[in-house]
Amino acid sequence: MPIEYRRDDSRRLIAVTMTDPYTLDDLLSQTDRQWAEHTWEYAILYDSRGSRHIPPAVEIQQLVDRTRLIGGGRSRGPVGIAVPPRPEAVRGGLEMTKAAGPLREIEFLLNQAQVDAWLTRHAPRHG
Repeated sequence: MPIEYRRDDSRRLIAVTMTDPYTLDDLLSQTDRQWAEHTWEYAILYDSRGSRHIPPAVEIQQLVDRTRLIGGGRSRGPVGIAVPPRPEAVRGGLEMTKAAGPLREIEFLLNQAQVDAWLTRHAPRHG
């Protein structure tokens, strides 16, 4: 499966791991699922470090637009995007943060230490 969607209610965390090949429809369906499961306020980590696919800017914009439409103005939990440290992946991550606009904070993560720190801040383990 190109997208693995894991939900951890104890941490209030959704982890979406992408591997090749995945499509825009795969990403849109996970956004729909998060809304349907009433977990919009959960932290969400998109991890594309295992993928070589970089969505084009038009698809990134469609994902951002769908998220805004589905959310209907409701606040969304923290968003982290983990990408491999390759120039084209970094450009894609920057495109996502740019498309989201100044009102949406998205953290861009380049290595495991940054991912771990993001998880500690936004989805701490309990118990």
